[in-house]
Amino acid sequence: MEQTRKPSLVKNSIVNVIRYVLKILLPMITFPYVTRVLLPENYGKVNFCFSIIGYFILLAGLGINEYAIREGAAHRKNRKDMGKFSSQIFTIGLISTLISYLLLAGFLFLGAIEKDYKIILAIQSLSLILTTLGVEWIYTIYEDFTYITIRSFIVQIISIICIFLFVKNENDYYIYAAITVGSTGLGYLINFIHARKYVDLRTTAKPDLKKHLKPILILFCNAALISVYIYSDKVILGIFLGDESVGIYEVSVKIYMMIKGALNAMVLVTMPRLSAYLRENKNEEYLSLAGKTLNSQIIVACPAAFGLFMISGNVVRIFAGDEYLKATDSLRILSIALLFAVLANIYVYVLMITQRMDKQILFATIFSSLLNIVLNIILIPLWGINVAAYTTLLSELSVAIIGVWCCRKKVPVRLSVKAVAGTVIGCACIVAVCLALSQFGLSLILDTVLKVIISAVLYVLVICIAYKGKPALF
Repeated sequence: MEQTRKPSLVKNSIVNVIRYVLKILLPMITFPYVTRVLLPENYGKVNFCFSIIGYFILLAGLGINEYAIREGAAHRKNRKDMGKFSSQIFTIGLISTLISYLLLAGFLFLGAIEKDYKIILAIQSLSLILTTLGVEWIYTIYEDFTYITIRSFIVQIISIICIFLFVKNENDYYIYAAITVGSTGLGYLINFIHARKYVDLRTTAKPDLKKHLKPILILFCNAALISVYIYSDKVILGIFLGDESVGIYEVSVKIYMMIKGALNAMVLVTMPRLSAYLRENKNEEYLSLAGKTLNSQIIVACPAAFGLFMISGNVVRIFAGDEYLKATDSLRILSIALLFAVLANIYVYVLMITQRMDKQILFATIFSSLLNIVLNIILIPLWGINVAAYTTLLSELSVAIIGVWCCRKKVPVRLSVKAVAGTVIGCACIVAVCLALSQFGLSLILDTVLKVIISAVLYVLVICIAYKGKPALF
């Protein structure tokens, strides 16, 4: 069955951002309730176990998601070819999941782990097989982000209802763990059934490991290194400066990661389309979309970075309270890192992946991870919490530079004059508005709301004037 309709990339970007935002916001509804009912000890048990099971989920997932999206785009117009490819990838996923379960079993039975933790880990271990069955990469290949978003929203609502109904006292932490796993798992099971719309999915005795395994393992190593890099700064802060510094820095990191994730969600929807163009030898279309992606992200990311820099203090106070105001400086540093993070995401995790530059991607990740860890170890004891933010900025910058350098010949995309001019003038307006409103001594909420709304309106007007109408996003 041939798939001919191409969903709007603008629509997909908006839908994917909505899904990402809902993924963050909806759990906040239950957060105050769960933390109070389970109390810190039991709530901490569940989250500690989840941090452990996360590594086994990473192993079970291998590097399959990114690889499948990249390679599957070449098969999506032919149901038979797609069925063969998907069955091979699905089978490899089941094999890696089995290996992950064996390692988890060894960890549970050979490790000196308390009974409570073993039970929680056993419950959460269902995530391994359910994530594999979820085959979310199939929906990304076919750019069906609307379905994924609707399904995620429904499942999250079910989870919220179940938590309020069944988690009643501090001893219900097993139930809480089961609900969090079960609700997510329900979504994945729905995925598995619904995937028949696109592909005939089954296991195969010939998963063609010789062809698929090497690039999958390279992408897995990349994902594993990113995981280490994300947590290293907090670990090193904790070792040298203690829990309070970690707590303060964590606030700035969470805000940074939320905005970075939303920006990344916008651009990741282009990966299957870019991969398809490349496999179909549509080089002009590929370069055109790559250029539009770069320019549209600059148009969106720059005001996000400048705006966050200007209202960092307000955001910290609203998000965490006055006790965490020390996080303001690190958040300002990370807001600058946003610009390089977006470039890194476009060049390395979209363009280089579609160009099959797996070894170069691995090099970029290894280099940035080592840079981050070494500088943190040397400088955090000397200069404190903001060093972690500066090293993150340098790491994002290094990845962006490597990405631009590696793509300079194969993907020679350029920033448009309109995008640069509109962005520079628009960001200048944001800075001017924020500085002017700060002189009026308004309340925290009113000051923040006015800065955001007025800055956004002025910025959009400037961009529209620069493009003489609607910007050509994607």
